[in-house]
Amino acid sequence: MKVLVAGHSVNHPRQRMMWQWIAEQGHQVMVCGPQRWGDEEYKRFRSGSFTILPQPIASFRHAFHFTMPLLLDVIEQFQPDVLVCFEEPPSVLAYQCSCLAEMFGLPFVVFTWENLEKIHLPLYSNIERHVLSRAEIVVAGNREAARIMRLKNHVNVAVLPQSGLNGEMFKPLPTVKVAKRKRKRVLYVGRLVPEKDIEGILVAWDRVIKKELSDVELMFVGGRGEEEKKIRAHPDFGKTVLLQPWVKYDQLPSIYNEADVVVYPSLDTKEWSEQWGAVCGEALLCEVPVVANLSGALPEYWKCEDTFFVAPGDREALGWKVVEVLKANRLAKAGREHVLKTCSIPVIGERYIKLLRRLV
Repeated sequence: MKVLVAGHSVNHPRQRMMWQWIAEQGHQVMVCGPQRWGDEEYKRFRSGSFTILPQPIASFRHAFHFTMPLLLDVIEQFQPDVLVCFEEPPSVLAYQCSCLAEMFGLPFVVFTWENLEKIHLPLYSNIERHVLSRAEIVVAGNREAARIMRLKNHVNVAVLPQSGLNGEMFKPLPTVKVAKRKRKRVLYVGRLVPEKDIEGILVAWDRVIKKELSDVELMFVGGRGEEEKKIRAHPDFGKTVLLQPWVKYDQLPSIYNEADVVVYPSLDTKEWSEQWGAVCGEALLCEVPVVANLSGALPEYWKCEDTFFVAPGDREALGWKVVEVLKANRLAKAGREHVLKTCSIPVIGERYIKLLRRLV
C-alpha cells in the first residue's frame, strides 16, 4: 500500500514517527508538510520506504489558507494508492487534496479535531461540503468531533487521534529521576496561551501549593503565546517559578522525568475545546502523574488511576490536588500501561493500517 499524507503538522515528530512505523510494516509512505511552520523547520528525509518531502506553501494568513503548489507533481511521481489529508475539512488545503484525489481517482481521507459546532463563512462552508462529499472516510480525533461529522451526514467516521505516542522514547529514565534536585517539581508543557489557563496555574501556586509545601518549584516549558509575560511578572520568577523556552521534541522525555507531577488545566472557550492533550499521555508514559481539567477530550483519552481531574476554572482545587499528588510520591505505572494499551504508536498505527486497507 502506498500512502501520501499531507497537512501543516504532519512533519512534526509525533506524526512522523507513527507514519515511519507504518512504513516499517511493509508499506510505502510519503509525508508532505510545509518546509517551515512556526518555530520548526523541516528537511527532506528518507529511510527505507518512508519519505518526508517538505513542500513550499502558498499561504495567506493561517492553516485554513494555504496550499501546496507542487502536490500535483508529487502525486504524479509517487502514484499513491490513497491520499490522507490532516487538515480541517473547511480548509483550502483539504479542498486542494480532495480535488487532486478526484482528478487521479484516489481514495480520499480527511481528518478533523474540531469538537465544537461552528458556523463558517459561506466560502468555507462550501469548501467543507465539497471535501466531505468526496471523503470516503473522515477520521475524527475525538468522539465529539465524530458526532459533529455525523450531524453533517457523513456516515463513514472513524475515531482516532492524529498519531500514536512513542512508548520507547517516552519512558522512565532512572538516571534522570535519581539526579532530580531536592525540590519537587510541578511541570507545565505546552503553548503559553489563555485557554491553557496559565494564569490559573499561577493562582493555584500562590493560594495553595507554595503555602502547603516548602520544597517545591513550578516549571513552565513552552512558548507561542502571550501568557509568558504573566510568568515573567510573577514575584517568584527566577526563584521557584521557572520558564524554559520551547525545546526540541527529543528533549521532552528528560524534562518529564525531572518532574513529580504535570499540570494541564485546559479551559473551554467559545472557539476552542481541548481536542487531545498529548502532553498528558507523554507524561504518563514517563510515569509522571497528571492533574488536568475536565476539558474536552482529556477524560476520553487520559482517564486512569494516575490522572486526576478537577473542574475547569477551580484554581484552588487544582492546587490542592497537586499538593495531594506530591505528598503521595506517586509513580504513574498504571498510567504508562494505560497509554501503551490505548494510544501507543503500534496501537494507533495498526488501526490506521486497517482503516486505509479498506479503501485500496
